[in-house]
Amino acid sequence: MEKEVDNNIDNWVTVITQIYERNNCERSFKDIIVFFYEDVGRCFQLINRKRDSEIEYLIPSLFRWFCILYSKYGNRETLVSDLLWNKFPGICPYCKETTCQCRIGKEQLDVQDIKNIANNSRAKKPQTISAWQEHFQKIYPRGAESSFIINVSHLAEELAELSEAYRKKHIKKDIPCVEMELADVFSWIMGLANLVHQMKDATRVKGSNKYRIGDVIAEKYKNGCPDCFELRNKYNVKYCCCLMKEQKLKLISDYEDEDEKTSGNTINKESSSLKF
Repeated sequence: MEKEVDNNIDNWVTVITQIYERNNCERSFKDIIVFFYEDVGRCFQLINRKRDSEIEYLIPSLFRWFCILYSKYGNRETLVSDLLWNKFPGICPYCKETTCQCRIGKEQLDVQDIKNIANNSRAKKPQTISAWQEHFQKIYPRGAESSFIINVSHLAEELAELSEAYRKKHIKKDIPCVEMELADVFSWIMGLANLVHQMKDATRVKGSNKYRIGDVIAEKYKNGCPDCFELRNKYNVKYCCCLMKEQKLKLISDYEDEDEKTSGNTINKESSSLKF
C-alpha cells in the first residue's frame, strides 16, 4: 500500500456514495440513520460481550453510513471537508481551545464566531481521512482514561441529535443545524478510530501499533464493495450488488452469548455489519 493512500476525504465520500448509490437511491435520510444505528448497536453488543477490540472492524462501516447520510442530506454545495471545518476549525467550538478544556458542561456555541474563525483559517483544513483523524486527536485526545462505552454512547447521542436536527431543520433556517450535527457524528467516529490507535500503540506489538482510518478505508473499498467482489466481476459491474445475493443477515442477537466460546476469535471483518 502506498503511503498516504487514503486520498482526499471529499473524494472518498464521493467514491463510497457511488458504490452504494443503487442500493440506497430509494432510501431516505431517516432510513439511513436506522442502518447507522444498527452498526452502533453492534458496537454496544461487542462491549457487552467484552470484545471491545473488535469494534475496529465496524469503524469502516460507520464511516460508510456517514458518507451516505451526507449524500442524502441534500446540501451538496458544502463539501464534507468544509462541513467538518466549519464546526471544528482546529479548536473545540465551545471552549475555543486547540485542546478541549470543557470539563463540566459546555459553553454556549457562538455560530458566527466559529464561522469567522473557520473562514480565516481555511488554508489549515486537513485533506485526507487520516489527517482528520489526527486533527480530532489534537482537539479531543484519546488516552488511557478513554473507553469504548463512552465513545459509542456519545456517537449514539449525536445520531439522535442529528435525527432531531433533520426533523426540525426548517425551524432555524439561519443556523446549519444538520451540518453541525453531521460534523459531531463524524468527530465521534474519529474518536473511536483514535481510541483503537491508542490501544494498539499501548500494546507495542510490532506491526500492529497503528490504526490509520484512511488506510483502512482505502484498503477495504479499493475494489468497490468488499462483500460482492466475485459477483460484480461475474456481471462486470462497479456498483454494489449485494442485494442480488441470497444470504442470512447477521442480527445483533446472533452474536455468541458466552464469551468463553469466542475467546481468541474475532468477527469476520467482512461480515461484521449488514450488507447493503
